[in-house]
Amino acid sequence: MSTSRPALRRASLAVTSLAAVPMLAFGSWYAASPRLTLNAMQGAALSGDVGGFSDHVDYPALRQSLKSELRARITAEADAAPRNSLKALGLAMAIGFVDPLVDNSISPEAVGLVIASFGQGNPLAGSPALESLSLLATPDLSIRREGLDRFHVTVAGSANAPELLFQRDDWRWRLSGVDLDPLAPAPVPAA
Repeated sequence: MSTSRPALRRASLAVTSLAAVPMLAFGSWYAASPRLTLNAMQGAALSGDVGGFSDHVDYPALRQSLKSELRARITAEADAAPRNSLKALGLAMAIGFVDPLVDNSISPEAVGLVIASFGQGNPLAGSPALESLSLLATPDLSIRREGLDRFHVTVAGSANAPELLFQRDDWRWRLSGVDLDPLAPAPVPAA
């Protein structure tokens, strides 16, 4: 009976050790995967690999996020404009251009143009959506986690820079949104 206890302890220790290996592997992946994703995206961008970059982007979710962000910005500015002014009229009309603008500017082809400009050290200017992607060309990025399934990326040390939002998709991270003004209240998504 006394000889079976050490054998039982060794077997228990072996089972516990085997159970700890997957947990340790998941913890290591979870800790390192956001930085690895950013490195892969930056490498793809700098080498002009649009397909490699696009593998890390959820285009439908990114488009919806940008539409909500732009609508919220335009609505806030329209609310602040004097009633019956040309500015209020122009902003009211601008709301109608948000969807086609985002749909046309957030595509693998348009992102390819931004990526091509990364290699020249001259990120493409134009829409706020495309300009926000240029922060991936910045070497000093800061990662802030939000639970197990999301993380935010911004330029380190910048309080009001746009944030890129990443969502976990099974075992990989995908760019799924942009917060153009992280200090403002979150916009309510359109129905």
